[in-house]
Amino acid sequence: MPRKRLYNEEETVNFSIRLPVSLRDKIEAVAYQNRRSVNQEIVNRLQKSLEGQALDHEEEDQELSH
Repeated sequence: MPRKRLYNEEETVNFSIRLPVSLRDKIEAVAYQNRRSVNQEIVNRLQKSLEGQALDHEEEDQELSH
């Protein structure tokens, strides 16, 4: 079965980061459990985090305007 593409046809870029070995190990383990590559796991989590952040800011803006 083909893998689901995370980015559709959007252009991608290489992005290097430094992180603790223990965090890398956790990401690798979770990616394995979710049957994703480490890259897919990181992209998925960043997307969800940023979507949640956008919602948080919208709620704060609504609270401030009342």
